[in-house]
This record gives sequence, C-alpha cells and structure tokens, in this order.
Amino acid sequence: MEDTDLPPAGPAPLAVRCRRALIGVGVGLAAGAAALRVLVAVGRSRTLDGLPAGSDPSAAGAVYDVLSALVSTAAWALLASGLALALVGWLAGPLMGGRGRRVRRGQRLEQPSRPPGRP
Repeated sequence: MEDTDLPPAGPAPLAVRCRRALIGVGVGLAAGAAALRVLVAVGRSRTLDGLPAGSDPSAAGAVYDVLSALVSTAAWALLASGLALALVGWLAGPLMGGRGRRVRRGQRLEQPSRPPGRP
C-alpha cells in the first residue's frame, strides 16, 4: 500500500469534524435504507397491480415477499444501524481534544487570563 492511498473506510475518519461526519453518515445511511424499504413496497404494489387477468394475486404476493425478504431485512438493519450511528455521534458531544493546547516546540503555553480581583 502506498502512502497516497486512502483508507477504504470512507470519509468519516478523514473528516475534521468527526462528530458531524458520524451524524451525517448515520442519517444518510438511515435515509437510504428507508428509501430502499419504500421502493420495495412500491415495487410489490406495482407488481401485483400489473398481473394478468386470471392470476392469483395472493400467490404472486407470496412469491414477491419471499424474493424480497432479504432486501427488506437488510433495509431494516441498515436503518437501525444508521440511526444508532447518528445517535452515537450526537451523544458524543463536542470533543475538544488537543485544540488550543498545541504549541510549537520551544514556545510556552499561554496561561488563561484571570478576572480582575482574583489571585
């Protein structure tokens, strides 16, 4: 692996504001999963409406449900994962880390000013 290769984990580890990135990725994942679930339901409805006359809609619905069960389950799992990821990012709170404490070698760290009248 060369030094110029990006990690395959996506944009979240590279973001300056990791908390905001976690929330964004979680909400995006949940929105995509919800859209997938809606599209599966719309596809089922359109498939059953487009059946030829004389066919059994309950049998066709059962076949459609069996064929799309994995996609529906994955959509629910992705929705829950995305919401959990966004919740973790939101609950993490603002992390200050080392901001404001970094100094160059040889420089002194400035002390915070005290209000007048206090030692």
